[in-house]
Amino acid sequence: MRTTPVLIHISDTPDHIYKYIFQIISSVRPEFVVHTGDVVDNTKLESQEHLSGEYSRIVSSFINKLETITNGTVVLTPGNHDNIGLMKHYSNSIGKKGFYNGYNHINFILPEEEMIFTMKYPLGISEMRGINRPLFRGI
Repeated sequence: MRTTPVLIHISDTPDHIYKYIFQIISSVRPEFVVHTGDVVDNTKLESQEHLSGEYSRIVSSFINKLETITNGTVVLTPGNHDNIGLMKHYSNSIGKKGFYNGYNHINFILPEEEMIFTMKYPLGISEMRGINRPLFRGI
């Protein structure tokens, strides 16, 4: 019996490595699994819209299996190539286990307390990322 909880963090998972991920999770039996997107890394929906049906099938299968084999808490974070609507539709991880995106907030995960807190990034982060044009400050 472990005395320290184990958290497995995965991200950017192409569907051909799912079997390996499931084997690791089944073997290690972590208390927490955190996936920080992209769930189907080999499908970029914004440039491959014709694959949305296949993406939906793969996401459904992956999330179902992940939630079935994980005894602990699952945290799913949609990535920039994920469809958050489909992820929410297929996931039982809504609410307590939730969706948290590190793009908009800094997330503090307290696994033993099963609590997650978010903190906003400082003002101007969008400009630093090149999303918005910087404000003209004048002279």
